[in-house]
Amino acid sequence: MAVTNGTAPSFNSEMMTVLKNSEVLSAITELLPADRPVADRLKEEISFLLKTANWSGETSVLAQSHFAAKHTSGPLRDVLQLPGNFVLLRNDDQYAILQYVEKRWTSLNRRGEIVSDNIDSQSEDLVDAVVMTLPPKSSAIGGFSSLVALWPELRAAWAEVGVASLFINFGQLLLPLFALL
Repeated sequence: MAVTNGTAPSFNSEMMTVLKNSEVLSAITELLPADRPVADRLKEEISFLLKTANWSGETSVLAQSHFAAKHTSGPLRDVLQLPGNFVLLRNDDQYAILQYVEKRWTSLNRRGEIVSDNIDSQSEDLVDAVVMTLPPKSSAIGGFSSLVALWPELRAAWAEVGVASLFINFGQLLLPLFALL
């Protein structure tokens, strides 16, 4: 943890929700993509990050695992200028999670829900942080569950095709009758 101007990094708990290790992991689980292998790998890497005091070394492991992550200590405004959509802040055994949503930084609770969007992005508070880019949540669903998701659209299309087939088949049945006349 870097010390600047004789003060240790800390974060303003009035602006952000303070979390414990297990709460950070449960919040991150809600933010992860539907792609299970990627989500499991990222969750494992973040759990290692929470267990170690050396965030610099652990973020290099994250970078090798194809997750863009950078450890930094300094003013919150400088941290929030780094590229990424997710910030994990640390103050001893307390953590805070910030996520960039709709062009503003928000604080998340243990369920991954937004609880505050009044994060002062120009704050001079010194923080110890890891900034990363989380993979987007995928809307792609596999297997039979994809049919459940598509059913409303497919039902209308299948009804239209079914009615058209009924008219065609009815016409083909009437054709020999008119040929006999």
